[in-house]
Amino acid sequence: MAKYAYIAISKYQSLTFFKGLAQDADEIFFDLIDSSGRCDFSQYYRLLKLVKQGDTVVLHSLFNISSNIQEMYDFLKYARDEVLNLILLDKTYDEELFLSEEGFHSLETLLEFEDVFQKDNNWSRRVGRPSTYPENFYLVFIKYKSGSLKAKEAAEELNIPLYKFYNNVKEFS
Repeated sequence: MAKYAYIAISKYQSLTFFKGLAQDADEIFFDLIDSSGRCDFSQYYRLLKLVKQGDTVVLHSLFNISSNIQEMYDFLKYARDEVLNLILLDKTYDEELFLSEEGFHSLETLLEFEDVFQKDNNWSRRVGRPSTYPENFYLVFIKYKSGSLKAKEAAEELNIPLYKFYNNVKEFS
């Protein structure tokens, strides 16, 4: 049985901290969220395709992968159907309640009354909106941070203007 970890992050320090908490995971998946809240969740979907029955998935929070009750329910139903072991690290909102049979049933009940709780139709996870980070930004960022790449070289590798690279580094750092 494999153990995976996932987080969507907007700051490098958050990833470093999460990696420390999930250090025993076989593989850590993460997506970058830009300052506008956009993220393509490509690594999240890659993780969902990879997990198998009995695997363990470490998450920072259920709120990190969902923006409404339906998305949370869909993920938990998928996890239950695939018999995944979930570990939630953020204890702020007592989300572990939803991992129990009673908590899951509570989510189902809330969904039955979703129209009462939903105030507008603009709730969406922002799936598919492209991130403002270029592809492979994290890998180039690590090379730049370690000193093996100069800023100009990093910008060229990402095929973006130098000022855009600096803006992305500032936003992510």
